[in-house]
Amino acid sequence: MVTFIHEITDQVKREKELETLSEDRKLLLQEVHHRVKNNLQLILSFLNIESRFNKNNPNEIIEHTRNRIRTMALTHEEVYQSQNVSSVNLERFLTKNIYNLFTLYNNKKIDLNLKMEPVEVNIDIGIPLGLLINELAINCIKYAFPKKDEGNFSITLSEKEKIITIKV
Repeated sequence: MVTFIHEITDQVKREKELETLSEDRKLLLQEVHHRVKNNLQLILSFLNIESRFNKNNPNEIIEHTRNRIRTMALTHEEVYQSQNVSSVNLERFLTKNIYNLFTLYNNKKIDLNLKMEPVEVNIDIGIPLGLLINELAINCIKYAFPKKDEGNFSITLSEKEKIITIKV
């Protein structure tokens, strides 16, 4: 009789665990759908803005949009490689992103100075922040040194008492 009660208790525990796992999966799937929808909306917004201001240069629109999508993809890559699927290591993410941009634009005359501490942020902060830094870096590459002169591009990242400081 006691064995039978233990078997029933174990069965009930397993069913509750499966139910909890099922609910967790549903929530995770909803979160993924939400992120995809938000990212697609961001891409559409970028295209709308670019098309208003760059009507005569569709190649530039495509190039800017590609860079922004690449930044978003790097953010998600960073999230999925981390142990916490809701946060981004800004140091790793920004380093990868900046080096990718400077390689993409083939700019070897601008020195990079990256002084960053490991800082974790929520992905909902990481994507817009990454896009903002992306825009700053592209503008620097394209306009701060118009004749491809030598120059310096630096980013510092630190966190003190839950306040994140980024200097570009």
